[in-house]
Amino acid sequence: MQRTFQMSSGPNSYGSLPERFSWISSYENSKAPELVALDRSMSRFYSGSDPSGYHLTAQELNQNLLDGDHLLQQAAIEAARAGDVVLEFSCGGAAFAPYYERRGARYFGFDVHLPQLPRSDALRVAGSAYSAPIASAIADLVISFYAIEHVSWPAAYLSEMIRVTRPGGRIILAFPDYLVGGGPRLPSVRWGRSHGGIRPKLARGAYTDAVQTYLEQRIVYRWMVAKLRRQVFTERRLRFMIHTSPSCFVAPWSIDTDAIYIASEEEVTLYLSRNGCKIEQRSGDLRDNSGNPLGARYRGHAFISARRTE
Repeated sequence: MQRTFQMSSGPNSYGSLPERFSWISSYENSKAPELVALDRSMSRFYSGSDPSGYHLTAQELNQNLLDGDHLLQQAAIEAARAGDVVLEFSCGGAAFAPYYERRGARYFGFDVHLPQLPRSDALRVAGSAYSAPIASAIADLVISFYAIEHVSWPAAYLSEMIRVTRPGGRIILAFPDYLVGGGPRLPSVRWGRSHGGIRPKLARGAYTDAVQTYLEQRIVYRWMVAKLRRQVFTERRLRFMIHTSPSCFVAPWSIDTDAIYIASEEEVTLYLSRNGCKIEQRSGDLRDNSGNPLGARYRGHAFISARRTE
């Protein structure tokens, strides 16, 4: 399902090829002006004229992630025990809260912008994930669910998740994996000269645009992802590559056209394991309710469970 939801205004032009495929490592160039400018623009996007509308629409479109039957969600919920303090980064409307409360856990959430959604008793506070408004070593379980792909500095985000987790506590993340073989393409890429895929462009007679889109998807994007995969998987480098020109700025919004981190389960795993955490479970370790490996529905979905050891 796709629904348009215009949150911001911007230029009609999709820009040149170098502008549209401007990827920058937020790990190696953390103070780059492009990242600072992007983060400010994303903040304006999320706090636009109708931020509650954005969150309501996103929640509606993501019901399959919020109905309690999604297997990655189940794994995150079942990690909590009675009495645990559970902290959710980028909590939005705190859709997870009732599940944890039913398990006897104490749920807290925070987000940089808190939508005014239907009444909830969940405790939420506003604050930046790069400097979380939470004391150190306070949580037994810290979760982030389909959020890290939207942040400008993923390493700082993960560092804060580690900081607020008590030694022996667990960190769980779920997010799209844009580097796994057969996984999804980054939805926020601006293809060709205008909004839309190849078939819609052919249907409206935009043949040059359709051909350009085809070549960019099959050649440019694949080359850039292959290079990034080699750096992360083979060279074991941390890049935390950010896409600085998401299509949400110039086209109607739909799910994940505001995703800016070319997220990778392998990369996040590398970072956590190098920063005082032991990886206990990844997406390939998960099983469905019948004990079978996860099916095609979950291909390209990252899941990481790590325990803080330091």
